[in-house]
Amino acid sequence: MRQITWYLRCLACAGTLALAGCVSATRLTTVWTDPAFETNSLRKLMVIGIARNATVRRVFEDRFTAALRAQGIDAEPSYPLVGDDNLDSARFGSEMHRTGCDGVFVTRIVDRTTVRTYYPPTAVYLGGPWAAPWQYRFGWYGYYSLGYSYVGAPGYTIENQVVNFETNLYRVADGQLVWSALSQEWLGLSEMPGAEVVPFVRQLVSALLDSRIVARRR
Repeated sequence: MRQITWYLRCLACAGTLALAGCVSATRLTTVWTDPAFETNSLRKLMVIGIARNATVRRVFEDRFTAALRAQGIDAEPSYPLVGDDNLDSARFGSEMHRTGCDGVFVTRIVDRTTVRTYYPPTAVYLGGPWAAPWQYRFGWYGYYSLGYSYVGAPGYTIENQVVNFETNLYRVADGQLVWSALSQEWLGLSEMPGAEVVPFVRQLVSALLDSRIVARRR
């Protein structure tokens, strides 16, 4: 019976891991670069995350800035310079010039929807004592318990938030849009956008490097 109990626990753990794998998936859907823009012409970026929640904004800006710096791109988060309130154009422009930023990243949530996915009950066929002998060696009650766990296992529903983001890169000198990306992230319903920013930021930085818009330190 102990081995039966252990086996059932393994099944439960596998199910938990499968559920965990269904969330926090991130992908870029569209990336655009101005074909006329000179490569490696921006040298320092200001990072802005548009969010009413100050913590979400700070987490995003800090992670994005750190990811850019790790790739040799100079960057600054905006909140230490201008605070958590709505940005004042004149003050923000002054801070960008003071810090030497010639490009500004702006990210916002375009839309957010809840997706419900139903997974029906599934039965597991062991294949008989010749295929999986040890599962059959614990008497009739062990076999009954194992079979009942399969028959009685209900279906389940997973709810995810699907969040679509838009990220734009502008040149400070004239406000020209030089790079843009649309991305999508799947989150568990209890998670806030910004809680799982690492894969999102990683993909944005990778796409930015591919575009060769921003110069890297040598």
